[in-house]
Amino acid sequence: DKDLVIAWMRQDWANAYPGPAQAPLRAALVTQLTNLLQAGFPKLDLNNNLVARARVVLNQYPAAERGLAILEDQPEVKDLTPWTLAEAAGPLAPYALVRRTGKSLSDGIAGMYTAANFFTVVLPGISKVAEALVREDWVRTPANSNTPALVRTDQLKKDMLALYTSDYAAQWEDLLSDVTIAPFSTLQQEMAVLQALIGPPSPLKMYLSAVAQQTTLAPPAKPTTVQNASAAKAELESLLGGGPSPGQPVTDRFAGLHKFVSGTPSPVDDVIKALTQLRMAIGPAASAGDASPSQVTELTSGPAFAQILGQLRMSTLTAPPALAESIMALVRQTSTI
Repeated sequence: DKDLVIAWMRQDWANAYPGPAQAPLRAALVTQLTNLLQAGFPKLDLNNNLVARARVVLNQYPAAERGLAILEDQPEVKDLTPWTLAEAAGPLAPYALVRRTGKSLSDGIAGMYTAANFFTVVLPGISKVAEALVREDWVRTPANSNTPALVRTDQLKKDMLALYTSDYAAQWEDLLSDVTIAPFSTLQQEMAVLQALIGPPSPLKMYLSAVAQQTTLAPPAKPTTVQNASAAKAELESLLGGGPSPGQPVTDRFAGLHKFVSGTPSPVDDVIKALTQLRMAIGPAASAGDASPSQVTELTSGPAFAQILGQLRMSTLTAPPALAESIMALVRQTSTI
């Protein structure tokens, strides 16, 4: 398209050589370009071997992976606010929780992996990117020309969604495995950690409830705008095809966590209750200053401590494994102070 080439270059030269003083130069360049386009160019034979090798290289990068990489780089996705543990777990979090990897509580999870943006930003983004990639299919392989573009687009959307939901779940599983209870070396420090864990507000409960919310990808009941409603409806119809919600694999994967924070009282409430009893049990020894080994032994070998330990074990049976491990480690550490 000669007109398109000329219009494109006009804009490029206007940026490169701006202002009235450069106008003659811009005009001369346009004239030269017009003459070149009118003169034409000799037809070059296609190097089929080179094209075949290039297609082999391109097809080594799966279309779904390429699509997600493109999606991540879209401005509307890059600018999404990340989720942070520091914000979700409340003001007591720095005194109660740490990360095994040494990361800060402020290190976030990208906004594209949050429930609020799944239906409103990510699904429409997957659709847009998939359609663009299918339009470029002729570059990767001409064989797809026998398959309707709509069919190829729908399949690519599903492939991208499957890869995305796997990545989504991995982000939150990694976080759950990384977060643990803050360490301590004295009964006084343990008292402070337990008091922070218990709250109120309890950063432990706030953190787990927030992760449960982020891993429940249910379709929005009331989209905020008509435009969002139409986009969400279109994407759901396209991706579902009469099947489950596109976020259902994530929701199902974290069903245990959702159950752990649900109910009145919930299992996590039972954990906090047992931690409260542990704090009360060590309170007298902690208030007295540095406890002797014999005092700690007396404390941890008594029936009250055994009862608390049993309650903690029972209440963490359905807890995320990393949390159950952290709580049992806390109890063991109490015995070795």
